[in-house]
Amino acid sequence: MSIKKLLVAHDLTRASEPALALSLRLARQLGATLVVLHVFPPEQERSNLFGIYSVEEMEQQTGFARREQAAASKILRDKLEQLNPPGGDAVVCEIILRHGKAVDVVNEVASSTGTQLIVVGTNSRRGLEQLVLGSVSANIIRTAPCPVVVARPADAND
Repeated sequence: MSIKKLLVAHDLTRASEPALALSLRLARQLGATLVVLHVFPPEQERSNLFGIYSVEEMEQQTGFARREQAAASKILRDKLEQLNPPGGDAVVCEIILRHGKAVDVVNEVASSTGTQLIVVGTNSRRGLEQLVLGSVSANIIRTAPCPVVVARPADAND
């Protein structure tokens, strides 16, 4: 099977940097397109106690969401420009920003874009902390519609 589309989930933290670098290397080697996905928390996590907003509050929320999306898009574009400079072997990249539960959105975008390989980062939690808090990466691995590669930080303890 020839892999022509990869998806990297990027949460704008340092833990995602190895995943972005690895996904670019893989995409370049395979001649594949790279989808860079950032997932914002679900809207209900930002709502007030009763879920009732005045017009002013709704306008503030909308303005905040637009600024948040613009900032995330710029951060990702800057990272891609740094790691994937324009030129002969530059990887074709598409940035997608969504709201929702990260695991569900990653799986939905992977399916809808025809992704054949997902690359995720990890914060290298272990033991009880991992068990109690869970892991987005672990949940993606368990539920993904295609194979998943996990990129660990270079300084992760083995």
